[in-house]
Amino acid sequence: MRIRPSFLGATLLLVLGEYLYASGPASEEKAIARIENCLRQSDSSKRACADLNANIDVLIRAYRNGDKAVLSEIFKFSYLTSFFDDTLLSDTDGFLSAVNRLPTDRQNAIAAGVAGEQFRTLPKARFVAIKAALEAVPQNSPNRVLADTCLKALLEHNASLFVDYFPRDTFTGPGADLMTLWYSQVLYAFGEAPLWRDAHNAEETWRFTLMGAWGQSRTVTLSVHSSGAGSVRLKWRDRDPNGVGKVQVADSVGISADQIHVFLETLKHAQFWNAPPEIPDGGFDGAEWVLEGVREGRYHLVSRWCPGAFESQPSEVRAFAKACRLLLEYAGHPYKPDC
Repeated sequence: MRIRPSFLGATLLLVLGEYLYASGPASEEKAIARIENCLRQSDSSKRACADLNANIDVLIRAYRNGDKAVLSEIFKFSYLTSFFDDTLLSDTDGFLSAVNRLPTDRQNAIAAGVAGEQFRTLPKARFVAIKAALEAVPQNSPNRVLADTCLKALLEHNASLFVDYFPRDTFTGPGADLMTLWYSQVLYAFGEAPLWRDAHNAEETWRFTLMGAWGQSRTVTLSVHSSGAGSVRLKWRDRDPNGVGKVQVADSVGISADQIHVFLETLKHAQFWNAPPEIPDGGFDGAEWVLEGVREGRYHLVSRWCPGAFESQPSEVRAFAKACRLLLEYAGHPYKPDC
């Protein structure tokens, strides 16, 4: 039997239509159903999630065409920085009001999404615009508290855009931008100021910052007084179930001139002042240890990945780790001898 061309064309159109319906989003309702099906899977790489981004795009287009109801579904994906920022800038009150209806943990997640992508800052112009929009929310607005939450996340994530914690070109390796971003985020969250800018007028100061791979971080600052004795101050932040926890600040602890002498002698073995700021020894996990020093008008920084964790590391690196641990011990917060 011969198949007439018109019949064949109609059949192909029908098959094509069924394929598009089965494999691609055709409506907001269908997109939401597919997203929910994906979210129910224990493994997001399964076939049910193959078209997740396409379905999210359907909802974003629907929102931009006036369907505000889809926001609740979009808010389940806190990494949509560009969409969140566009929406906040075009309708600040509407965006914040919608986020305000979410549970607190989701509000914090969206605030982090507004702040930028995980491993990069926002473009400077966009950062300035979002900061201005959040600061303009009236004090008597029901969205003021949320605006402050978003502003805090925005400033912390993009701290390297407006605070120079280190001299230019301190880091020059392939991960220089990421290191500057990450270190700046941690120091800004701790309320720390740059040490290098006023090194010529500052008293002798040492600051050790330990940055864990999963949000745990601590910083201890040693101030050496004219008497030869000194004091240490510890700040720390651990990860809580909903993300990065609150910064904790311990009382300052006085230490003796003898303790400071032990610390400085250990640094001599580490050859601190001659050590390069970075060496290509980073791993895929673990912690970064950063020690900054200001002494006799001079500033220097040394950063090492998991120093002293392996016997194969040079003796200078192990001595560096010992000096850093001494500061934690002086502050009453000894660190386990691991990475």
